Amino acid sequence: MSDNFQKVEHLCYQIKRQYPLWPSTFGQCSRECGRGKMARGSGLCEDCLVDELSSLVGERLSKEYLNTIKYEFELLSHFKEIMDDSSQS
Repeated sequence: MSDNFQKVEHLCYQIKRQYPLWPSTFGQCSRECGRGKMARGSGLCEDCLVDELSSLVGERLSKEYLNTIKYEFELLSHFKEIMDDSSQS
């Protein structure tokens, strides 16, 4: 496995971590990028992570990955609501 692919894999993991289903700790972006976005564990914010991913795979693919993660989060959140509602019935 190439070093660049390992970097891509790590960035993808870090982007996905920005969308937890459970309570998590967020703080200012460690890069102090000035975009005002919070970052999980005070690491890099989503924008900084996507910028880094874009430098490796291109903007189109990095945005596509981000949109996929957002959609997955939306679906999983909805599934969780359904399960929470059904367990209280």
